[in-house]
Amino acid sequence: MGLPEDRPYVIYLCSSRTLIASEVEIVERIAQSIALHADGEPPTLVVRPHPVNPDPWAGFSHPGVVVYPERGDHADTTESWQDYYNQLSHASSFFGLNTTAFLEAVVVDRPCLTIVSDEFHAQQGFTGHFRHLIAADFLEVCADDDEVGERVARILRGVDEKADGRKAFVQSFIRPCGIDRAATLEVVEAIEQAVDPSAVVAEASAPRLTAPSGPAPERKSTRIDGSRGPVRHAPSAIAIAGAASSMPMSRPFFSIAIPTKNRPERVRDAVRSLVEQTFGDLEIIVCDNSDEAESAQTAAVVGEFDDPRIRYIRTSGRLSMPDNWEAAIADARGEFVGVLTDRSVFKRDTLEVVNADIENTGPKVVSWFNDLYGRDPSGTRFKRRPATFSRHELSSSEVFDYFVHGFPKYTPKIIPKLMTSVCHRSVLDAIRASGAGRVCPPVAPDFTSGFLMLAHCDWVLMIDESLYVSVGTGNGADFRRKGELAERFVQDLGMTWDQLVDLMPSDACFAHALILNDLMRVRELVPGRLGDVELDRAQYYLGCLNDYMKTARHGVTRDEDLDALLTRLDQDAPDVQRAVKSKRIYGQVVKMPSNGAQLKAEASAAAEAAGPPPLAFPTVWEAMAWDEANPRTPITTGFLDELPTIDDMKKARMIQPKGMAAKGRALWPVRTEDSADSARRKARKSSARAEESADMARRKARSRARRHELKLRKLEKKKPLKRRTRLFVRDMRNQVRLRTRLSALFGSGTAPRENEVAEARIAAHKAEAAERAARKAAEIETRRQAFAQREAVRSTPAQAAQRQAEAAVAVAVDVEIEAEAKADTETPVSR
Repeated sequence: MGLPEDRPYVIYLCSSRTLIASEVEIVERIAQSIALHADGEPPTLVVRPHPVNPDPWAGFSHPGVVVYPERGDHADTTESWQDYYNQLSHASSFFGLNTTAFLEAVVVDRPCLTIVSDEFHAQQGFTGHFRHLIAADFLEVCADDDEVGERVARILRGVDEKADGRKAFVQSFIRPCGIDRAATLEVVEAIEQAVDPSAVVAEASAPRLTAPSGPAPERKSTRIDGSRGPVRHAPSAIAIAGAASSMPMSRPFFSIAIPTKNRPERVRDAVRSLVEQTFGDLEIIVCDNSDEAESAQTAAVVGEFDDPRIRYIRTSGRLSMPDNWEAAIADARGEFVGVLTDRSVFKRDTLEVVNADIENTGPKVVSWFNDLYGRDPSGTRFKRRPATFSRHELSSSEVFDYFVHGFPKYTPKIIPKLMTSVCHRSVLDAIRASGAGRVCPPVAPDFTSGFLMLAHCDWVLMIDESLYVSVGTGNGADFRRKGELAERFVQDLGMTWDQLVDLMPSDACFAHALILNDLMRVRELVPGRLGDVELDRAQYYLGCLNDYMKTARHGVTRDEDLDALLTRLDQDAPDVQRAVKSKRIYGQVVKMPSNGAQLKAEASAAAEAAGPPPLAFPTVWEAMAWDEANPRTPITTGFLDELPTIDDMKKARMIQPKGMAAKGRALWPVRTEDSADSARRKARKSSARAEESADMARRKARSRARRHELKLRKLEKKKPLKRRTRLFVRDMRNQVRLRTRLSALFGSGTAPRENEVAEARIAAHKAEAAERAARKAAEIETRRQAFAQREAVRSTPAQAAQRQAEAAVAVAVDVEIEAEAKADTETPVSR
């Protein structure tokens, strides 16, 4: 670390970026306080940056403060682990605001200090693990910076008030079964007993393990660092058992809300998936908006789970879907809040994976993807989504830009909806304090919450992995058909279908139009944050056409909405029409038959012929068990790696088959030009042909010029005058040096005179070479001018001017080459 060996040092353990963005000012204050209260030479303050937040310490400099390691370190290799241990074991004490590194500090048995005050309440008061550290009574709690300096001075004088507390904490928490009892053996026995509770592990059969005396063995990192490959954590029997029996924290790490309406059987699966999570620090909120006849069943289903982490909330039963979502998360107490719909189930390690990403990268919003189950008529098919298992940190502006201008097939997936993500409570508080006033405004609360989360944070973490399973179909699929659920959805909102898309170019009420309309509504609520977001009209039309294709393949044709969309498209700007009608999807929709049953049969036949039969399981739990036992192979690239735009959509065929027209519209091109447009088009074609002819003439002229230049260069190489000159000068210089050395050795008086003669010959030879070079240059110049005159006669005036310019450039290049050669001949060979 570059510190004096005779001076003690104090380590400042930095906290995660999730808790505090920068601790530079705090370190400066602590360093001043330590220096002020030191008895003599003050100890050095060594800052150990958090491994995912090293940027604030780049270029940092302060008297008496050292940053090491400069970029932080995960301590996940043998060398880095040993370096971390050495740094801790030689320190006199530690200071931190809220860090799990206190555990390592306790292991090396050094005093640990912190400040608990209103200034740091946001970083300490809302985290359960910090309250556990305080309750363990091994931290020396200070009220301010000044007290930190005083306590450090006392520690250096040998006063250690919490020595007994540290030992008790190690014995009760870190090694509760004995100091010499390895944790690995305890976990193994706990798993065995969880599998077979009747098994009794004999104490005599369990050998006691002693800690190794040397450095810890190298262990593979389990942190998620963006590398490709499935990331799975083995479920801990201790964690599961502890989660089931632990009392709810006043501030759990996760709050997962389940807004439900008239789906008691589906709620059972959703709640079960949360209760069985391998990460147990969570709160489960069930917000029941069911009708009176269904509410009793839902309450009974929730009551089946005897788990203190579950909270059941009963509404009036008349809330709209956005209001029910808002009520579900209104009183959430967790650090991170998310929504699990009543027809979805989390995978067993979902929250464990998300928690690991939060600890490693410190995002405010984490989003992921899902698999599908039960969307076929039999309700048993399981569809796994291909995944890269990589992590992507995307800026909010980048996400908005792609959503508005990107490939309509993928744009809805890039939005971190509250049902596919978790959001830090500070972001939710900022949203409620903004002009929106709520997190889930109408119409589609999953997308409106995503838009507002993006508007109030700088970046999001996207996990390219399926962490939950969506079961059956919901309001979104029914909305595409304008079915019964969709009609009730609109009725609960107190709106009409036209009002759902009142900010769009047409009255066509497709799902893509509704989502874009919600974005425009959110922009009006928070104009200061989304003022730059504008509607891409071409992408709007293409997205609606894509929705029409989806519904048609499921046997539902919405010709009324399609006619409204295409009629408005024909009235739109020419560039928008060209952008839309040049895509293949436009032609496919236009020539698509109106028989929905026929389309559905064709789509089913194509899907069956395309690949192997789909997987089918009686229940979603069996599907997830099979998925866990058969990990999917990561794909090389996903849409997050490429982010395709509408320019990547397939182009339409330029030639229209004879007689092909459907719904009264031609496929390509759409001819609406009048006679004036036709005349302008012909003029442009004539101009293009003339330009092509002129370009051909220019290419021929350049070819002739190149051939002529090659002839001149061959002429220059016939007599290598410059090389002969250099060789002659070199020989003469060697003779002069030889005579000078002989004269110095033997005292000959003839060397100076002979050297003068040699210098004269050199000068004469240079003059002769320069004269020959000048004659050669003049001859070359004469030939070039003659060639230029011939080209001028052959070319048009415009081409002649271009030729003269090219000739001038060529002459300038040759002059520069000749000047360099001349300088070379005059440079002494001794160089």
